Formats: sequence, C-alpha cells, structure tokens
Amino acid sequence: MKVDPEWTLQRISVTWRDDLDFTKNINGKFYYEIEVLHTETYHVQHHEAIEVRPDQVGKVHHWNWTSPIPLECTSHSVRVRSQHQGRSSPWTPLQTIPGKDVSSHKHMQVFPKDRVITPGSSLMFCCILREGHELNTIDYDIIGKTSIHLNATQISNRTYAVDIIEHNQKPSESAGNDVFCSSTAEDGTQGATVFVGYPPDDQDFVCETDLVSVECQWNQGRPTYLVGKHRTQYTLNGRRCEEAESGGPVRHCKWTMNGKQEEMTWNLTAKNQLGSVELTDTADLMHRLHLQAPSDVATEVHARNATVKWKWNVTEYQKLPLVCQLQLNSSMEHYTGKGVSLVLLKDLLPDTTYSLKVHCGSDQNFWKWSSWSSVHVFHTKEDCPNAPDVWIQMDSNYTGLVMWKRLSKSESHGQILGYEVTLGSSMKRETEKSTVACSVDCGPPGHCSAPFRLGDGGDRIVTVKALNSAGSSPPASITVPRLVSDDEVTVLLVSGSSGHFDLSWPPGASATCGYIVEWYPTHIRRNCSFNWMKVPVGNTSTTIQSGTFEPGERYSFSVYACTPGAPEPLARMQGYAKELAPAEAVKNLTAEQHGSKILLQWEGIPLEKQNGFIQGYYVYIKNGYHLISTENITEVDAKSYTLRNLLYGGVYDVTVKAYTLGGEDEGATAVIKFDPPTDWLIVGTFTTSAALTCILILIIVSCYWKRKWVKEKIYPEIPKPRLPDEFFKSHGLLDIRTLDVNPCPYSKVQVMENPLDKLGDVILVEDGDGYHPIDTDTSGPIVLKSYSQLGNDLQKPVNSSSDSSSGSYGSIQTDITYTRLQCPTVYSSLSSPQGTLPSDVYRPQETMSCPRQPQGVPRDLYLHGDSGGYQPQSTQPPLSPVTGGLDSSMSSPTSVNSFTLLLHNPALENASGRAPSLSSSPAWLQNLLPHK
Repeated sequence: MKVDPEWTLQRISVTWRDDLDFTKNINGKFYYEIEVLHTETYHVQHHEAIEVRPDQVGKVHHWNWTSPIPLECTSHSVRVRSQHQGRSSPWTPLQTIPGKDVSSHKHMQVFPKDRVITPGSSLMFCCILREGHELNTIDYDIIGKTSIHLNATQISNRTYAVDIIEHNQKPSESAGNDVFCSSTAEDGTQGATVFVGYPPDDQDFVCETDLVSVECQWNQGRPTYLVGKHRTQYTLNGRRCEEAESGGPVRHCKWTMNGKQEEMTWNLTAKNQLGSVELTDTADLMHRLHLQAPSDVATEVHARNATVKWKWNVTEYQKLPLVCQLQLNSSMEHYTGKGVSLVLLKDLLPDTTYSLKVHCGSDQNFWKWSSWSSVHVFHTKEDCPNAPDVWIQMDSNYTGLVMWKRLSKSESHGQILGYEVTLGSSMKRETEKSTVACSVDCGPPGHCSAPFRLGDGGDRIVTVKALNSAGSSPPASITVPRLVSDDEVTVLLVSGSSGHFDLSWPPGASATCGYIVEWYPTHIRRNCSFNWMKVPVGNTSTTIQSGTFEPGERYSFSVYACTPGAPEPLARMQGYAKELAPAEAVKNLTAEQHGSKILLQWEGIPLEKQNGFIQGYYVYIKNGYHLISTENITEVDAKSYTLRNLLYGGVYDVTVKAYTLGGEDEGATAVIKFDPPTDWLIVGTFTTSAALTCILILIIVSCYWKRKWVKEKIYPEIPKPRLPDEFFKSHGLLDIRTLDVNPCPYSKVQVMENPLDKLGDVILVEDGDGYHPIDTDTSGPIVLKSYSQLGNDLQKPVNSSSDSSSGSYGSIQTDITYTRLQCPTVYSSLSSPQGTLPSDVYRPQETMSCPRQPQGVPRDLYLHGDSGGYQPQSTQPPLSPVTGGLDSSMSSPTSVNSFTLLLHNPALENASGRAPSLSSSPAWLQNLLPHK
C-alpha cells in the first residue's frame, strides 16, 4: 500500500494491490475497508467500505480522500483490510503522513496558507503552538469590518482547529481576509489569508481575422474578484494568453496565422483555483474578415472638388471587393469597388475647411467595419464670388444710395477684397466706375452702401461686382427707379403676427423677373434703415420674418415689380409687428360750454408715439368720485366731440384716451363746471308748474267720474233694518206673522208640499196641529222660508203647494248649500231674565260652531226683546236644556236684507264637507248664501 499527500488540495491518495492468498478462492464481490486516523490521538477521522467487482480482482486499486482540515495541522495515518462474507483480513500496517505539529518546529504556525473559497463556503483553520505554550484567541478579520472571535477545538497536543463559514456572502477585496492566532508567548501571533471569489464565468467567445492574425474576443461575465497568482488563466488552442488575464470586462487574445486557412476551430480555457470554463468557436475565415484601418490618407484639393487617396498595409486587400465609408465633416459617403483606395469628392465649397476619415469592410459576407483611419484635414481653394443682392433708394430726383447685402462665406468663396461700383446709362456705355470697400455707415448690419449722383439724360444703371483673389463676381445691375411720393400710392394697413408680416399684393403684368419688397421704420429716415428681399416670379405673397421688428414700431412696406427697366411700384403698406398702447396721451385737451353742450377739442398723438393703429377715443366723464358715462368715438381722425345731456350745476372731470389694439394711453383730463343758462331757469319753473296743474286736474276728473266706485270702496252704505212695534209688546210666544220684514230681492224661498225641515238633528213634520219634531234621518232637500211663511205654517197646516207658494212677501226661491253650521242669535224668555234685547250697540253677524241640542227640544220658539232698537244676531253660548230655548242646532245667521233665518243641516253634508244642493221639496231654514 502506498499513501501520497496533495497538500494544496488537502487530499490523500491511497494505492494498493489485492492480496492473492485472500482473493484466489473468492467468488463474486468483496469489500475493502479503509480508515483514516489522527496519528497522535488515534482518533478515526474517516471510515469507508469500497466494493470490488469480479473483473477488478487482482488489479491495483486507487482511493482519494479530502481532509476537512489541512494535512499540515496534524499527522494522518491510513490502513486497509479486505472483507468477504463476514471474513476480514488483518489491517495493513499504518501508513502515516506527518503533519507540522511536531516538536522540531520552534514557531507557531497557521494553516492553510492563502486558501481561496467561494462566498458561503466553510474552511477549517488550525493553529500549531510551540511546546509549552497555550492558545489565547483565534480571530477572523474581514476587510472593512470588525474582527470575529472564533471557538477553537484541540485536535492534538499543540494543534487547535476552527471552522470558518463565510457568512458574509460577498467576495473579498484584493487583499483578502485574515485569520490570526495568538498564544501566551511574547511574540505569539501568526496568521493566514483567505481569498473569497468566484470561478470563471467567461462567455460570448468569437474569433475573427485580418488575414494576418487571428484575434478572439469574449466577455468575462461575472467578475471572479481574484487577482495576482489567484487570477484566472486563459489558454487558446493550448497556448497561454497572458494579455487576456489582466484585461477588462472584454478580453482579447491574438496570435499569428500559419498559412492560408479556410476554416478554423478555436478552443478557449479559462481556469482559476475555484473552477474552469471551456469555450469553442468554429468559422470560415473569409466570413470573419475584419480589415485593418486604411493608412496614409492624402488629398489633392481644388476649389469645388478634391481627390482622396489611402493605402492598404495588407496586399491581399487590393484583390478583395470592398465597401468603404467616408465621413466628410458631418456627412457620410459610401464607395464600393475592388481594393478601393481612391475616391473623388464633388460639390465642395470654395475656401472651406474639411475634415475626413475612412473605414472599410468586405463587400461579400460583410462581417464588420475596420477601425477608422486617422483624421485628415484639408482646405479648398477660392473661387469667384456670387453676384451681390443690390437695391437703390432715392433721396431726390438726382441723388440716391446704392446698397447691397454683404456676401456670406458660402457666397463670397474667399476673402472679399472690395466691390466695383459702376454708374452707367442706357444711352452711354459707361460714365463712372469706382472700387470701394464695404461701408456700413448707413444701413442695417450686414449691408454695404455707396452714394451716387445722377446726371442728365436717359435711364441710369448701377452695377456692382464683388472681388476676391479668384476674380470678380457676375455683375448685379439695377436701373435707378423714379422717386415716388407717398401721395401717388394708396397705403394699406396690415397687422403683424408673432413678430412677422404676411404680405400679399396684386400681380404686376410687367414683373418679368419677380418682385422686390422693401421695408423700413416709418418715422426714421428711409435711406439708412431700410431692408429688402427678392420674391421669385409667380409669387404674389411672402412672409417677412426679421429679428429687427420691434413691438410698437410702425413699418412701411413697398412692393415693386422687377422689370427689364426700372422697378415699378405696385403697392405700399404699413403695419405693426405687435401693437402696444400709445406711449403718450392726446395733446392740448380743452372743454368749453356752449349753452346746454360741452365741446371737447384735442390734438392727435405723434406717429412715433402711437405704438399702434388708433382705433378711436374713449371719453370718461366723472362727477366727483362717480363715473357718469363713457363715450366711444370710433372715428379715427376725430379731434373734437360734443357732450350732451349733462346735469347743470355739476363739476365734471372729462378724460379723453386714444386706444389701439394694444390698449389705451394714460389719457388727458379737463375740468369744467356746467352752469345752467338764465332763460332755462324760467322755462324750468314754468314747465314744473304746468305739469303739477295738469296732474291735479286729472285726479279731480277721475274721482268725479268714478265717484260711485270711490264711495263703495272708501265708505260703503250700511243698510238699516226696520222692525214693527208689535215685536216688542209681548214676552210670550213669538208671533212670527207679526214680523214686518221685507224680502231680499236677491233671495227666493220655495215652499214645497209636505215640507221636511231639519233644525240641527231635529226634523219638524207638519200635521193637523202644527209642526212636530221627529228624530228621523232624511236625505231630502232643505227648503228655506221667510219668517212670515214660517208663522203661517205654525198656525195652520199647508194643504197645497199653491197655498205655500202664495205666502206673503213673495220671496224669491233660492237653493243654498252651507258647509258650515252657524249659531243663530236668538234669545228666549228663559235665557233672558228681563226679557229684553239689548239695543245700545250694533254688532255685525258672527259665526261659531254650536253644540248639539239634546233630545226633547221644545216646540215653541220664544224671542224676548226690547223695542228700543235693532239688535243684530251675535254669537252666544248654547242654551241650557233645563231652561229650554231655541234648538242649538239652529245656528244659521239672519240675513241683514231679508231677516230670513237660515238653518244648517249637518246630517246632509256629504263626505267632502259640502252640503247637497237644495231641491224643490219644503224644508226648514238654511244658512244665508251671498247674492248671486
């Protein structure tokens, strides 16, 4: 048996051969038992049974075991024996691997040294002390954190072991984490370092070629956090790539090709102490062609074109179909061809600086672009300038100013050296020529100007040329136009919008070369502040947008037709880019009284202070602190206004404000006292007196015409009832026939045969002896009679309807329904001790609900009263049943006109509370109804 230690891996390898004496008679399987012991303590550290198959009998056997603690911590011994069917061979002699815990070592030691683990893994450390020393502490120091004290276990006389579990779950920094052991010795402190990281995680492995070498590239993936001697090592096709071991997230490995190959396979191995990764890539080299960058870029430059050349460092590129991309300033151009190395750049600008760079790729089976070449800068040559844009302004019929816009860099094509101005004539070839520099003494920025004076004879033509080192520009000519006054052209008003103007005009028949639009601030001198623009043929509208337009500034626009001769004026307009309120108020406001009117007069606002188109004027009138009225004068050119209908005697503040679309000005105010004229006082007094007289006459006439209505409304006549003297002679039974009562002309009492009258809940039935009450319910109608008819009926029976209807007083028949029971005002002899009726005060009729009369109402009705005057009915308390009086159900009032006693029958009321209408059958008295 042979035992070999692997110190770094903490592993023991055991090799042995079968015992031939023991195995020669064995059939089938048998086992080997292996034990690993700590030599000093003879403690079994590991025990395992290994099965041996029949085909392995007689051969050499191998067994590996990894120790949980470093092999250096203590000595380990191994022994082996065979076992079959309960029979075991003797143990082999112990084979010992000596540890470091022997007395020959004179210093304290910590194992393992520089061990690498993954986060969350556990690792056993041990401290070996010197002979005779004792352990103090074992500490685990994590970088950036405090130390952790660990509990140690003694495994031999001088060795103490601890189990460290990386609970941090994070990789360590490049310096690693430290384990320290301290003992009772003065210098007794030793330590070891543990590195926490990850195995390799490389991926995305791909290779390419430039036909000279092969370069492979991949991503590192998750970092291992292991550096130095613990870093990941890479091998490509068996060759180590040291340049890739210290790279960033993207790793590269390059090696030179050996001859021309069409297809290759690349194998990459990434390995560290925690694991390894193998990656493979196979491809056709012509499909992975990554060219080298072009070199030695050069140009041959002209004014408007340039030729660009470059070189290839690999001669094979000249035979390949290539595509190249050239970046010129910010533009990009593409070129293709076999071994492209020269291109022509067109449409360049003269006197302009350009920069370019180029990269290429395979046009067939394109893989990727090569790297960019170095940047190349060149400058084009100058060229003749463009013709300037020329316009003319006339000061008078003989003097003017020629102006032209300064050429931009893209128009000048070089450095402008000057301008050639020629004043010619249609009749003469040339009269005056001069070369001038660009003068900006008069005109807007970016414009040049030169004065000129006209001579006599024919149309004058002004020509301007720009000059540079390459030559002169084409001539820009214009015929001097005729000076046109403002009175010759109608001025239209236009409004700006968001700082610009939208203009349109009628087409001109002679406009063969388009139109010219000029503009300038209206109140400023034209020849030093105007601008212009050209409009192509066929367009009769344009938008003028300029950063020079100021709010509140009025601008004048003139439109000219471009003709072969002098420009012809077509239209003139004025407008504001944005209207504001006037900057000043109206001038010299005055207020004068003319009779019953006030005349206001003022002066207008200067044009430069209007800040907008005047839309009209507001007139504010105030009397003290009260605003009386506001007038709006919509006449734009108004300079006066007349105020009317003001009250005399007041002091008025009159304010006039001009307004535009941008608002009102501050206003001008005049104060005036409005006094009435003397003749108006007389007229006012006379008018007031006449009006009062007319009103009084109308009142008198109206009262006389409506005198009857007025009397009825203010003091109505109350009728006075009249009673006969016999009424007061007796205190006995009331003789109703003696009552002298005039019937109401508006009432009618109908006497029916077999009357059935009801007084309260008592019904009176006529028989031979008179009327008798019966306690019988009836639904028949109630018949009203006068007092005279009632008296006759009490004396004798009614035999026929003719007798009843022929009763005295000829009462008019009236059907009346009352819904409420009224209490009659009747005094009996029993209820009045003196038997007299009080007559000192007239009382109007009053109504109240009456109590129900008990059974046994007396047949006779007695009225006691005094003849001293008329006593109207009034509300009285109900009569006592002991004394006997008029039935309490007899509650209807007595009519003032007819004195007819009206009775109410509550039993005849229907469910709604109203009594049924009267029929023609006889009945007792009902309630008095108002006249219809």
